[in-house]
Amino acid sequence: MKTLMTAGKGGTGKTALLAYGYRLGLLEALPGRILLVDADPHQALGHLLGLDNALTLGDLRHRHRIGLKNGTGLEALSRRDFARQLAREALQPLSPRVDGLLMGRNDDPGCQCVVNSLLGSALEALAEEYDWVLVDNEAGIEPIGRHRWPADILLLVVTPQPLDVWVGHRIMQQARDTGRQIRQPCTVLNRHRGGEAEDALPAPLLGRLPYSANLEAGGFPDIPWVAALQEMWQRLRDEIGIAEGR
Repeated sequence: MKTLMTAGKGGTGKTALLAYGYRLGLLEALPGRILLVDADPHQALGHLLGLDNALTLGDLRHRHRIGLKNGTGLEALSRRDFARQLAREALQPLSPRVDGLLMGRNDDPGCQCVVNSLLGSALEALAEEYDWVLVDNEAGIEPIGRHRWPADILLLVVTPQPLDVWVGHRIMQQARDTGRQIRQPCTVLNRHRGGEAEDALPAPLLGRLPYSANLEAGGFPDIPWVAALQEMWQRLRDEIGIAEGR
């Protein structure tokens, strides 16, 4: 299993990279079976993929809470097999080679630690069934250190706003501090209008996505944005060998 993750400050547009990458057929360049994971309790990726009514891991955890608390459930399965079973129930077929998986949210008071842990167990259980797992992380610094499996590609999304770039650096520092292995970090500069300084980005620049008024208004992105996204995925294939799965 190879992994590609998005990260960035809230509002930078990271979710759109995977959502429209799928909707435009750009992800089909990836070899083998693909799992698209919405690891944000807000479920923005799921919404853009038309999965508003889909069962999430959080929904299923609520349904099987007693078994999960006891460490068993669904015919006395181990925790690992329990996570695998919940993951299978939550999988949403999107195309013959692409499935979706929504983490959802924790319905108990406090943090999202329980569903995040469940997602990690589910991905470990499903690792042998997918060639590529594409994860849309929750915004901010903390999610990059949640799981131990390495990220083959990190798409770190920023805008020309200095605060967004600063948070991008903080995310990279958090990865180093927590020992999270990132094999290929890349910066994606979204809402690019031209003329912005690019000498202090948190990782090597992969591509620039222009400002899209349609996208900002909640509609389908403008043609220049789509063309730039296509060019970005082409560059991933050419420079990182993503199409061959190297």
